[in-house]
Amino acid sequence: SAIEDGESYVRQAFQKKTALMFKEKESFTGKNEKTIDYVKRRVREMEYVTGTPWRALLRETGYALVSRSNYFWVKVRNDRSSSGKSSVGKKPPIAGYFGMAPETVRIKKDKNGKIKKYRQEMPDGRWKEYSPEDVIHFTAYKKPGFLFGTPQIVPVIEDIHALRRLEEHIEIMMHQTLFPIFQYKVGTDNAPAGKVTLP
Repeated sequence: SAIEDGESYVRQAFQKKTALMFKEKESFTGKNEKTIDYVKRRVREMEYVTGTPWRALLRETGYALVSRSNYFWVKVRNDRSSSGKSSVGKKPPIAGYFGMAPETVRIKKDKNGKIKKYRQEMPDGRWKEYSPEDVIHFTAYKKPGFLFGTPQIVPVIEDIHALRRLEEHIEIMMHQTLFPIFQYKVGTDNAPAGKVTLP
């Protein structure tokens, strides 16, 4: 995120790509109209509980995938804030989803590589752990065997730095040569320059 905050080119590229991602808008489609109506009602409930529009959550997720190739949703469960029903022996229904910045997330695994906990560590020292069934991890460009996706910006960081160095050199040259640079050509085709013998 440091290069995103400091490089206007990078931020503009991320914003344009995210805008293209949602250009056609999102929609719920399917063969069963009752199911679609149920999903739409549940989404409206989640918007009310979380205070975040569904479209805003999707755009936030899309921007994070474009810029960081990772994003997390935390499920908040509450019987009283949801019209959904929990299955027998299962956890309460989901009342809402909250985004979690990938920079703050650490993943705990057991010796077999199975995820045990997701831990969010805040800059002020606070932290909280979530069980795997309460977290959705979205990834892009994830290499086999890795838990996190590789940000697309990584391969071009050095190119961006080179471009900035080039701009800096051009700026310095402009300041050092404020006066015009003249090029003199001695002689012409009819009267070419020749050797001069000094007395």
